[in-house]
Amino acid sequence: RRQAQERAQLEQLRRHLEERTGQLEEANASKDRVIGDLDAQSQDLAQRLRALERENALLRQAQAVAQAEGVAWDAAASEEAAGGGELGDVDDDAAFHAALEEAF
Repeated sequence: RRQAQERAQLEQLRRHLEERTGQLEEANASKDRVIGDLDAQSQDLAQRLRALERENALLRQAQAVAQAEGVAWDAAASEEAAGGGELGDVDDDAAFHAALEEAF
């Protein structure tokens, strides 16, 4: 009778361990899915960041060009004012391009 009782207890323990093992395996699989999702999100965010950094670099370049063109136009206008001509002359274009090249 005592052996039967011990066997019953061992069987109950075995079932409990099997159930707990299944729960742990499910939790581990769920954890792996979450890690995979987070990794994919991380890669997506890194890709977006690189795209934004490229866009920012292009905007900075465009801003530098616009500033240089403004300086060149100001220089051409000053030169034109000193010479007494009007903007839009062939000489103005040459002065503008010379000032733009000097800015770079």
